[in-house]
Amino acid sequence: MGNYRSKMRSLGHTDVMVNAGKRGRYSASRDPPNKNIKKPRKGEVNYLPDCPDGLDASSLEKYRQELVDEMKKKKPSADFISQRMDITLSFRRKEVVIDKPPLSQLLERWPALISESQ
Repeated sequence: MGNYRSKMRSLGHTDVMVNAGKRGRYSASRDPPNKNIKKPRKGEVNYLPDCPDGLDASSLEKYRQELVDEMKKKKPSADFISQRMDITLSFRRKEVVIDKPPLSQLLERWPALISESQ
């Protein structure tokens, strides 16, 4: 598993690069060692997925804003919310794993996470 992870890190996969750096003492950026990191195991899927094909951060932000606007309605469409949440999964996971915002800020940016279906 170790060689596989080093090859994936050299290819630039974000989920491996985020959890790399357990030995931060000699790293080039001089970051402190990450002792409380969570490495995805074989059974975990979509820990930190890449952006969907043809989409970038600005288009995913547009989808997130559409999702926020839909949640402000009196009767939001469950199908629309489910579709937008599926599309923005990678964007949402990057925010949670990399930025680590407080829960109140996360729920403010992603109000659909409160709904029962999500």
